[in-house]
Amino acid sequence: MQEELKELIKLNKKEALIVIKDYLSLYFYSFIKDKDNTRRNILLEKLKEYLAIIKEENKYYKFLIENIHKIKDEEAFDAILDKLDVLNEKTYNYFDNILLQYDDSLNQEEDTEINLAKDFKTLLERTDIKEETISLTTTFYDVINYFSKDDAMAYLVPRTKFLESGEDIYGCFLKDEDNILKEIRLVLPQIKNKETLEKCIYLYEMGILMYYHLYSEVPKGDFRSLAIREIDIFKKQQLKRI
Repeated sequence: MQEELKELIKLNKKEALIVIKDYLSLYFYSFIKDKDNTRRNILLEKLKEYLAIIKEENKYYKFLIENIHKIKDEEAFDAILDKLDVLNEKTYNYFDNILLQYDDSLNQEEDTEINLAKDFKTLLERTDIKEETISLTTTFYDVINYFSKDDAMAYLVPRTKFLESGEDIYGCFLKDEDNILKEIRLVLPQIKNKETLEKCIYLYEMGILMYYHLYSEVPKGDFRSLAIREIDIFKKQQLKRI
């Protein structure tokens, strides 16, 4: 997997050099054909945008290389690479089309505007692939560290059981006597992708919320929305890793 990722970084760098050459060649040629700086400046701005996207994509690959030992789900790993590949192609075609539009307009008598509209979000405009990439490399210890400031974890961790599969029996299980909460146990999936990570965050947060009712009446409120909110908070914090 590491060699594949290193090769993708090399290919991106080669592609970026080609785009730089093509953009700058047309940029300097435009001084002969185009008296208006507006479209020429757009060309430079788009080149900067493209290079920022390629730099971001390479950051993903470098992050995966650094955390390759944490990856347990090869299928999810391959799916991420496929998504990045499809997005890379769309991105390249978009910026190449801008170049072609401007090149064609330089050979026309009347100036024409460059159509900058696109029907997709670039890597810099979306977070879903980043979330999946980070989830792929997040471990149980990362989750424990996230919740480490909460006293409840000292109680919950020894009462946590991990299963390879069996979604129907994952959960936060409460034991009570005469409606007094006596014990909390968690059954969680092994963390290996976005889905299993979010399940663990959700259930640990549910366990923490229940912990503060231990040896009191079993709470009757709906705590699910609070646990779901914790997933969002966790994801926002983890996005900083790349």
